[in-house]
Amino acid sequence: MKISTAIYMEITHVFNHQTHHRGMISLYLEMLGKENSFSDSMYNTEMY
Repeated sequence: MKISTAIYMEITHVFNHQTHHRGMISLYLEMLGKENSFSDSMYNTEMY
């Protein structure tokens, strides 16, 4: 059971860490005065 718990925690960490990187990209683009949709929900239909 320890292995499945560790795998679950690692997968959760990977998805949460992606959020961090999307936020940083969004911040840098905003600082450059560029429009971006990196902080929008992946279900935002206007993006597609």
